[in-house]
Amino acid sequence: MEAPLHILTTTYQPATAPALSVDVSYRVWGQPLGTAPLAVFCHTLTSNSLLAGPRGWWNKLVGEGLAVDLRHWSVLCLDVPGNGAVGTPSADHLPWFNALETAEIFDAVLLALHLKRVEVLLGASVGGGVALHMAALSPERYEKVIVVASDYRSSDWLVSHCQVQEALLQHPVDPIGKARAHAMLSYRSMEGINNRFKDQYSATGSRASLEWLDYHGQSLKLKMQLDAYRRMNHVLRTIDVPFAALVQSHAQYFHIATASDGLFSFERSLNLHRLLLQSKVQSEFLQLESPHGHDGFLIENQKMHEFLKPLFTYE
Repeated sequence: MEAPLHILTTTYQPATAPALSVDVSYRVWGQPLGTAPLAVFCHTLTSNSLLAGPRGWWNKLVGEGLAVDLRHWSVLCLDVPGNGAVGTPSADHLPWFNALETAEIFDAVLLALHLKRVEVLLGASVGGGVALHMAALSPERYEKVIVVASDYRSSDWLVSHCQVQEALLQHPVDPIGKARAHAMLSYRSMEGINNRFKDQYSATGSRASLEWLDYHGQSLKLKMQLDAYRRMNHVLRTIDVPFAALVQSHAQYFHIATASDGLFSFERSLNLHRLLLQSKVQSEFLQLESPHGHDGFLIENQKMHEFLKPLFTYE
């Protein structure tokens, strides 16, 4: 069953601008809020609050009897304002929010919903950066913070990718298709792509790998608006969590990283884990073995199940 979409209007006060009224959409999966342990999920760049169910982007891991068992958990998944999901409020009249501002808006939503305590906060990819900002904003709210294929700061490499993405998204011809094709080369690894296609050609005489790139570009155009893609790319390039704020958190951190990740560096994830330990913060590092690069956490379902199941224990 698909969880209904809810919309909550909250007031957001930017640092140097008048207050804004922001409509934030979200879905609650599993048990009603307040009746079960609570997990808050921050979605990836091209996804949204449609987390579980038949069309859910993580429905192999979130559902009844799965790693995140919806028979025992309430899972709140918030839509980044302007992410372009069908049915979500338009953000055309709003400024582009960076990662910190997105976290501040999410924090306001949690307060409006009277959710003072969250057992698990999980963010994947760009959502991991937003989740770390949230942990820094409210250090006493979260028991566990799970960061999947992400980091607390956008690296030079990541910002450079985002710069190329923005240039492609301003191209007058097929901007989403071009940007998505480029993005797939950072979401996947050289080894993964080479091993998958093995220099093969399709029946039309084209490289199978090039047809795959074109397929992803055309598919994204059907579900994501140009303005939404640019907004999410902006969030991705602006992750910058003050480390001093992170170490104030009472949460236990869990980092899931892949050595083949070419977008969010494995070494940087490991370094954050080590820095937290040096600061006497509870932290655990989990290495996901995958040849598929950044998207490994979306592909290696069995391995991710083994990681997440113990973290979503329940009484």
